[in-house]
Amino acid sequence: MNAAQKMQFEVNGNGSGPGMHLVQARPTDPKKLRRATKQPLIRKVISECLTGENSKLASYIRIAENLQLAADAEKYRVIGFVAPTRNQGTSMLMAITSVLLFGKMAGAELRFDASSSPSKNGDVRETTPSKHGVCLIDAQLRHPSLHKIFGVRNADGVAELLQSCDLDSVQPAMFFGAELMLLAAGRNLKHLPRPLPWQNMQPALTDLRARKKLIFIDIPPLLANPDSIRLCKMCDAVILTGRANKIKYEVINEARRQLEQAQVNILGGALTARRHFVPGWLYRKL
Repeated sequence: MNAAQKMQFEVNGNGSGPGMHLVQARPTDPKKLRRATKQPLIRKVISECLTGENSKLASYIRIAENLQLAADAEKYRVIGFVAPTRNQGTSMLMAITSVLLFGKMAGAELRFDASSSPSKNGDVRETTPSKHGVCLIDAQLRHPSLHKIFGVRNADGVAELLQSCDLDSVQPAMFFGAELMLLAAGRNLKHLPRPLPWQNMQPALTDLRARKKLIFIDIPPLLANPDSIRLCKMCDAVILTGRANKIKYEVINEARRQLEQAQVNILGGALTARRHFVPGWLYRKL
């Protein structure tokens, strides 16, 4: 039995939370997207959804709907996205979900135009905070990718925040006005002490709770970075991800065991890059 078959688990079965079943996101190849367009990757992916190809993003929409329930319940507001190892599609999953979720929370029609993109250097376009928005935090300081997905520069971000402990001292990128905030990984990683002072990010999270409805954290690989558990414990809950047909069940199970041992709430699991070898219309009839 492969990982795709064994990873079907559901947590929060005791009624303490909305719960999330396994979802399977369709493949998204960044290299192919870069060849297809010079626009940010996230713009290309969402454009596919807006042009009637919603079936390709159905799994992402399902995640957004579950997180909308969590936001409405006011119980899970800081959500971590974490995988056992690298290259499991965690960052892209979080980015797409956040954009789709923004549309659901704002009740707005999603469209990427001049007003919904940040300036070329990633500076803030609008500083008015919105309690109904979403904030993305790239905590993968060794291998940051969210700024590339959104097409902005890796400006002052998490690394600088760990030094200053002041959210106002960093410069996040804004999309859709100020509804979607991206706090990049930052550039001054070399100047940070070891171990990294993640406790310095707690005041910023408290500040963000007052500004945003939901905060998503892109957490480093659980089995490769000792800081991951600390970050997971700072979240209200986490989503455990893995790449279909690549991740092994034993690896997923070990990551889940460590999260449960640390008493981290697991909101659900997600398989990314799942390939359908049977046509979609036939899957829907089965």
